[in-house]
Amino acid sequence: MSKKPTLRQLRLKKVLSIKELAEIAGVAPGTIQRIEEGGSKTLHLATIRKLSAALEVEPTAVAWPGDPLDSAESDEGKSERSNTRRAR
Repeated sequence: MSKKPTLRQLRLKKVLSIKELAEIAGVAPGTIQRIEEGGSKTLHLATIRKLSAALEVEPTAVAWPGDPLDSAESDEGKSERSNTRRAR
């Protein structure tokens, strides 16, 4: 399994500055900077959609530490294991 590209890598591939991406996506430059620096642990789904649309990638391609899409998948797996244990 290959590692997903980070938001910074996706942005640089499009040759965009933080300010340019922020303008295109309609989000604050500070939001993008926090995501790229790993300081944002959770994101609104609307932010994910705006950034992925601006970068012309699927929402699941927007990756950063603490990716809520990855966390949601992990939580589902934990929930299923927990339910299995309770059923025993």
